[in-house]
Amino acid sequence: MVKLNLILFPGIRLLLIATLGAFLGYLLKFDYNILTAFLILSLICLFFAKFRVIFYYTTAFCLGIWFIFQLNQINPKIPEKIYQEFPALVQGEIVKIIKISNNQAKIIVDGTIDAQPLPILHNQKILLTIYGLKSKNLTFQPGMHIFADVNTRAPRKPQLPTDFPENNYAASLDVKWIASSPVRNIAIISPAQGYKLILHNLVQNIQNRINVLFSKNSAPIITALITGDKTKIPYVTKQLFSLSGTAHILAVSGLHVGIIATIIFFLLGFIKNNWLKFFVFSLMLCVFILLSGLQPSALRAGLMAVLFVYSKTLQRHTNALNIVAIAILIILIVYPEMFFSAGFQMSVSAIIGIVLLMKPIENIFKLFIKSNNFLINFIITSFTITLSASIIVTPLVAYYFKVFSIVSPIANLIVIPLMTLGMCFSIIALIFSYIYIPVAGIYALSADFLINLSQSINKWAVELPSAYLTGESLVFPAILISLAIIYLAFSSNIKQIIFRLILSSMTIIILLSVFNNQSNETLKIYPREQYVALILPAFNNSKSIILIDRKPAQKPHYDIGMMNYLKNIKSSFTIYYSGNAGLSIVDKLKYSQNFKFYEIDNNFQKLLQDLLKIKEPLPKIITENNG
Repeated sequence: MVKLNLILFPGIRLLLIATLGAFLGYLLKFDYNILTAFLILSLICLFFAKFRVIFYYTTAFCLGIWFIFQLNQINPKIPEKIYQEFPALVQGEIVKIIKISNNQAKIIVDGTIDAQPLPILHNQKILLTIYGLKSKNLTFQPGMHIFADVNTRAPRKPQLPTDFPENNYAASLDVKWIASSPVRNIAIISPAQGYKLILHNLVQNIQNRINVLFSKNSAPIITALITGDKTKIPYVTKQLFSLSGTAHILAVSGLHVGIIATIIFFLLGFIKNNWLKFFVFSLMLCVFILLSGLQPSALRAGLMAVLFVYSKTLQRHTNALNIVAIAILIILIVYPEMFFSAGFQMSVSAIIGIVLLMKPIENIFKLFIKSNNFLINFIITSFTITLSASIIVTPLVAYYFKVFSIVSPIANLIVIPLMTLGMCFSIIALIFSYIYIPVAGIYALSADFLINLSQSINKWAVELPSAYLTGESLVFPAILISLAIIYLAFSSNIKQIIFRLILSSMTIIILLSVFNNQSNETLKIYPREQYVALILPAFNNSKSIILIDRKPAQKPHYDIGMMNYLKNIKSSFTIYYSGNAGLSIVDKLKYSQNFKFYEIDNNFQKLLQDLLKIKEPLPKIITENNG
């Protein structure tokens, strides 16, 4: 069992006290007067040697309170029942260009959003689609400050299996709002300038070279590995990696930063002065992280690498848990919004899993496999690293992306080394592309082969029977399985492993049976943008779909998710509709699908509402409900 002596872990103590300050600040609604009082107490203790410990604790406590203040400004309570778009004013800096075509631009803006249903929100990331570019000669670049009159909304969760997972897409970009605006409603406050413009141009140059050096199949992945830009990766490829549990490899992850940091450190071996080496190392690593788009996982891993080299420069004993704790605290103090970042949460969870669980899991394997063979030991170590990270990350993946990958440990064991070697060859090819193109071409071909092989292995893995599970209700099973593996990992002998395996398996089966019985659905209500859809369970092998318009007369929009859902129904079904939106769906389907359809009136809606015992008028339902 892992035992922590907190005296030996000052970083963890600091993080725990700051967490206590944040928790109490949130629970007791501390104001700035309380924070000021603690700061004064902290400063007084600083001048007395015997009270230095109190200074340490009160300072950490104040950091926690301050963090909660920042968090409340970034993420105040927002009304839950916002489904349709609403007007808002956005002012901020363009931090990323997703895509620019002839008539449309998709960008990420970091700034303030001001809308009537909400308080003024600061430090918000908004995915903004600008259309009508042909009508106005505007060029958008990272670093620009803009003012925009937009229509915005929160990212939508997929309701139907055929809906686009907009919330997952937003989470992958770390954006909280989806907005759109015609170009005439955009004003440029200040042009792009300084290091951000230089950085943007440098990244563009690298991406152009990648497109020249590598094949169309591997270039988008190499772009993501080196520059952190995942927008060019096809959705099918992203889905393939997600289902196999290897999606983290498509971004500049902690693993990549660790490899780059190791390479940089060894290349700087000729520098004899330790402080000079530390300075050059930190500078070069910061440049790489900036080039990669400041990905949350890259920030965490980069800061950990810098802290590790710093402690080595001071010739002090280093501990991974201390470094992790200090890195988390620094990042959250400087960037409080990272607390809500899916990428940051998963990156931190992965490294915590590796630090705490790798050794116990490795000991379990050594109980069954005792070998001095280098290859066998390497495979065991690689597998335990992957498994220990996956145990903590899996529930988060199930929550954010609705996927539970069963083949993840095996897929990661094979794909990570291939992709890592592919990334190294890609970097070498890029470097040689500025020196001698023929050599660059050789490394580029090698990288192409490794990345294509990784994709083929992923495709094979997800096509295996029961390779993965998808759905809304995977978080609870994922937590149960993770807890069971942790329980097994701390077994001390084979008999204890067998006993704990039987006990945990029986517990999981019983709890999942109870959970499945409680989640048995009879009726599904889906609030769409222009109508409310009620899908009744099949009766006599026939489904009933009721589409109730929100407004009596409206211009219908094309609902691709509902259309694809209805097209995929293999049995007979009947559509009942009440307005233009429902009629539009019927008109588009009646020539390709065999189904019945009927128009319904207000009396039918009222009767249906009474039968289903729904208090809210059906056209006004804006929250999803099953049951």
